[in-house]
Amino acid sequence: STESRRRHQEQLIQTYVEEMSRLGCPATRTELLAGYRDALHYGLVIACAVALVGDSGESRRELLARTCGRRALDALIDEGVF
Repeated sequence: STESRRRHQEQLIQTYVEEMSRLGCPATRTELLAGYRDALHYGLVIACAVALVGDSGESRRELLARTCGRRALDALIDEGVF
């Protein structure tokens, strides 16, 4: 959920930054966060794909597409992209 992401996001990002550093990735936290923000747009792509190419016989398709879209938009708004 959006609330769960908001609650855990900072710790998840910090763990990601630490792990990337441990593995020898030279990217800074700022660079990694920029990549994260850019990748948030893919949530909207996935929501559209579910709506357009998902199984039309699946009764939960519309709910899944709307939920994915709403969560993607919330994340983009939270990160100041929109």
